Amino acid sequence: MDFVLRAVNSPIARVIAGIVLLGLVVGATFLLLMPRNSHFVVQITGPNPTPAPPESAERSPLSQTPSPPSLPSPTPEASPTALPERSKVTVALQQAGASNDEFAKTRDLARSLGYTVHILPPVSSRLDRSVIAYPPGSRAVAERLASDLRPKAQLIENPSSNELVLSLGKT
Repeated sequence: MDFVLRAVNSPIARVIAGIVLLGLVVGATFLLLMPRNSHFVVQITGPNPTPAPPESAERSPLSQTPSPPSLPSPTPEASPTALPERSKVTVALQQAGASNDEFAKTRDLARSLGYTVHILPPVSSRLDRSVIAYPPGSRAVAERLASDLRPKAQLIENPSSNELVLSLGKT
């Protein structure tokens, strides 16, 4: 038992205990400062589809006669792959390694193209490559954003998000 007491009081044990304590403080600080998913938002607005009329369980004898074939409407309807106008797309910009100048240029370019821009606080981690996080079903919008602003950006689907987020890295 005497050996344990002398080992704990030794200068080496104090240095080791100090390093461990410092590591715990740094780790806890890092965890507290990490960004949360609560700020990821892609808001894509567009026309609301009209619901189909409910089918009745009882049909009259007249409804059983076949209807004439419908002709195509003279006005083209939007295809399911049609992208919303840029003015209806909100993009959250986040600095993650890009210079202040590059961040400002990208922000201004996005606004000049018609995107609605929302600025997020910069992240502590630095990215070599820009990343576009998009919600499920919005890959085409993310691809257009990449071609407009950051052609080399990595596209990542974020199922827990409803926002389009462009994290600006060095490229």
